[in-house]
Amino acid sequence: MRYFRTGLIGLAAFFACAGLARAATYHVASTGSDSNSGSQASPWRTLQKAANTVRAGDIVMVANGTYAGFQVTADGTAASRIVFRAAGTSVVINSRNGSTPDNVNIEGGNYVTVEGFTVNDAPRVGIRAVIATGVVIKGNRIQRSGLDGILTGYTPQIQILDNIVSGSAQEHGIYISNSNTASDNPVVRGNECFDNNQNGMQFNGDCWEDGDGIISGAVIEENIIHHNNWKGFSLISLQNSTIRNNLVFENGLSAGAGGIHLADQPNCGKPSNNNVVVNNTVYEPRIACIRLTNGSTANRIFNNVLVASSLDRTIADESGGNYIDTASNLRRTSKSGLFVSSTDYHLATSSPALNIGKTNFQSASAPMIDIDGIARPQGAQHDAGSYEKGGTATPVGDTPSAGIVLEQNAPNPFGSTTRIAFGIDSNAEGRVSLEVFDAVGRRVRTLVTDELVSGTQTVGWDGRDDRGQAVSSGVYFYRLTAPQGVVTRRMTLVR
Repeated sequence: MRYFRTGLIGLAAFFACAGLARAATYHVASTGSDSNSGSQASPWRTLQKAANTVRAGDIVMVANGTYAGFQVTADGTAASRIVFRAAGTSVVINSRNGSTPDNVNIEGGNYVTVEGFTVNDAPRVGIRAVIATGVVIKGNRIQRSGLDGILTGYTPQIQILDNIVSGSAQEHGIYISNSNTASDNPVVRGNECFDNNQNGMQFNGDCWEDGDGIISGAVIEENIIHHNNWKGFSLISLQNSTIRNNLVFENGLSAGAGGIHLADQPNCGKPSNNNVVVNNTVYEPRIACIRLTNGSTANRIFNNVLVASSLDRTIADESGGNYIDTASNLRRTSKSGLFVSSTDYHLATSSPALNIGKTNFQSASAPMIDIDGIARPQGAQHDAGSYEKGGTATPVGDTPSAGIVLEQNAPNPFGSTTRIAFGIDSNAEGRVSLEVFDAVGRRVRTLVTDELVSGTQTVGWDGRDDRGQAVSSGVYFYRLTAPQGVVTRRMTLVR
């Protein structure tokens, strides 16, 4: 079986090279036909037709509509990815593919991107990626999966970015499982996971499967994990990884051990060692904030804000041998005075979390930006928790420009409305636009398009698009375009 698979990979690599020269953009629409050419004027009807056709470098653009799922086994390359991208704001995959009980299945297909889809009601997994390198799952909304929202196995260098995953019926929102390499290096950033039956996210090296049994080199950052029945993060056999700038709150609705739980798979002897847990905000009234069990040692824990029902539940180190900084971890039994409000976890003006953090601890470094992209530190020292008080966010993908002002929205995250301050410098004027985009770059709302004289003004956004329809929870970007330049910031809507 191993020789047979190696032959398939070699054949796929040959076709991938051939595909590099013929990279194409294909189109799928609910009004199309699989007997068409796949052009924009003559689109296909099914995603599976596209998956059966694509080669390295090809892009599949999918118009608004409802579709059956697909399985892709073709390989892209690091320089010429295969991309499946939603081209509209309502591209829904609401049934399984024809080969597995998953709506989207990437199996053996390297360097594949799946971006911008709404994936509903999968019998098993919403988006599944196994035995594949360099996969990117980005900007999707995955709801009500039978097992897990996103599941991966044996997938080194996977990136799971800016997805919203909720309502998994049996297990987890996002599940990174199984390892057969010493350098897994998954990046899991900017996702929101809530209302899942078990954990918001689970990482598990799983020594009982064929592989080394350890997930290593992970970067887990800027995620918002809340209201899951069990744990926020379940980190099993995770080593040499970083967990930073996450907001974790009100998990453990029915069970669970911790908002962030580092452990070992029972009887594996591969505990979660040598990780850095830094600048997270964790509020868990039912379970521990951070829990370390099953021999998990040499973890470095600093600059966190931790609120639990008792101080011994803020950090429950049942293993010993971990490095826990007593000065920079703020441990409390009440949120009073810590945050802007009970639902806005930005730091209050006089929060005791201000200026208590460290730049380095036990040879580990604190992040130099916060969850909003604001540079750290703004004061004499880093603030504790996922938010830094003051300053403006580092632009997302743009170079800061003199003469242009775009402040971080407030509150952020927000539930119904938020305010954005913007402007141009004195002695300047010109036409400006302020627009809101979703996580995959589609314009949602134009807030301002007008001639603006010097000075700063404030505009509100009520979480609705240009048609007046309420948009879903998730990560959004707002961009100010002016004669002086372009600046983009990030914000999070939590309904």
